[in-house]
Amino acid sequence: QFANSQSTISEEAGRIVITRPHSYLGDGAALSFDGKLLAYIGEDNGLYLRDLAHKSEQLLVREVDGGLTVFSGPNFSSNGEQLYFAASGGTSSYPSNIYVVTLANGTIRQVTHAVRNGESQADQPGRPYKEYFSTPLASPDGSGRVLVRERDAVLEKDFMAVVDESSGNVTTLAEGTPIGWTSSGMQAYCSTQDGVELLNIAGGSVVRVLSGD
Repeated sequence: QFANSQSTISEEAGRIVITRPHSYLGDGAALSFDGKLLAYIGEDNGLYLRDLAHKSEQLLVREVDGGLTVFSGPNFSSNGEQLYFAASGGTSSYPSNIYVVTLANGTIRQVTHAVRNGESQADQPGRPYKEYFSTPLASPDGSGRVLVRERDAVLEKDFMAVVDESSGNVTTLAEGTPIGWTSSGMQAYCSTQDGVELLNIAGGSVVRVLSGD
């Protein structure tokens, strides 16, 4: 059982229909671990938080021209006090980074910082950044580690990486995309071309492979 999945889905969440313009590039919705809060991208492209018990709603983050745009992949911290999301990754011409917003006061902080291609940009036309980050999954142990999908624009491959929120260090673990943490926060599942791998976060060693055959 993945730590990022909720065992009980709120009935209120089941009654909500989310609509957005077809031209919009962002997407995603998430329930808090206790099933009381729903985060989603609204029809005005803002990032919203809905209290399912009290049926109240608030705009957490509004799109800002030239800044935060194209929100996707919202995911709650284990204590429900913060919400992680990817932003500004609508096309490969702009960086895609992970941000976190504190629900109590609306403070936003950037977690990853995509590096520009520099000299190799000529080999990657239309991709001015070396990597693009998306799909944040916060660790269930409250350690401040976040699993992310790291798109390598030079190799044109996806990798599962873990970000240490306090230091900003990004450690690439394996080729593939993150699925979720185990409840201990010591291991995580990664989707690969050959199936699903369970990896140790420390060192990235493979514990076992769940074959797709």
